[in-house]
Amino acid sequence: TYSNIQPVWFGDKSKFEIINVFPEYTSQNDVNVWFNSNSEEPIKVQITDASGKEVYSQFENKIINGVNKIVMNVNLVRGLYFVTLTNKEGSVSKKFIY
Repeated sequence: TYSNIQPVWFGDKSKFEIINVFPEYTSQNDVNVWFNSNSEEPIKVQITDASGKEVYSQFENKIINGVNKIVMNVNLVRGLYFVTLTNKEGSVSKKFIY
């Protein structure tokens, strides 16, 4: 059996930043985003392809001050993507390969 993946923190815990983005190819097209939030403000989650076209968008309200995980069930073709998280304080982005 496998244990649950847990993030290891090396950065500043007061920053709004994306820690890790990884797809789960064995599941049902899930993309996991681990991020640190410096507030409990709702965020907008967007995935864009390499050309800048938005392929996924949702609002996430259950945010805690600290490390969070979002699991998105998206049907993506293989390629380069960017995930962007936006709250009222700003935006953070990270690229990933699906």
